[in-house]
Amino acid sequence: MKPRIPQSEIYSTAIKLFAEKGYEKTTMNDIAEDLSVTKSNLYLYAENKKNLYENAIRFGLTRWHLAVNEKVKKTVGIEAKFRTLCFSAYNYLKEEGNLRKLLHRDQSIFPINSEDDRFSDINYTAMTILENLIIEGIQQKVFRKVDHNRAARYIYSVYIMFIIKTYVKDDTTTDDNLLDTAVELNLNGLLIR
Repeated sequence: MKPRIPQSEIYSTAIKLFAEKGYEKTTMNDIAEDLSVTKSNLYLYAENKKNLYENAIRFGLTRWHLAVNEKVKKTVGIEAKFRTLCFSAYNYLKEEGNLRKLLHRDQSIFPINSEDDRFSDINYTAMTILENLIIEGIQQKVFRKVDHNRAARYIYSVYIMFIIKTYVKDDTTTDDNLLDTAVELNLNGLLIR
């Protein structure tokens, strides 16, 4: 038995099992067994299954945003940063199969209606990354002066639509070329000409 389990290991395991079996069929015992701990030991880290599920999703979404933000920080130039942000945020789920499966199983993680977004604080953080990039572009006189909050909310809503269509609804008509077009249209709306 492990003396202390890192939260990242607990949440990654929970995401994997919830993605494979679904929320209803996954038990705390399943997760404990996969972690090689007792069920009672697992309850030291989570109040109940619902708490573990919600925290695992929060962990997965936060890890997604951090990975994208790191890629943006390593990119030079506002236009390149904008493209990196858009493409890496969208493509992250191609690499993170368990999170992608979980989003497909639980379509309420990315609701269309923002009032139903139980992860709005995390999604707000993602939108803030975009908004800060728009502000940086305006300050560098690469982007025209726009209401950066409204522009970020609009572009983020387009992004959410792509995530929902591609990964939640498995819409096979959404492809990389459509994303390329959306990114270029949004970028051209920001650039000073």
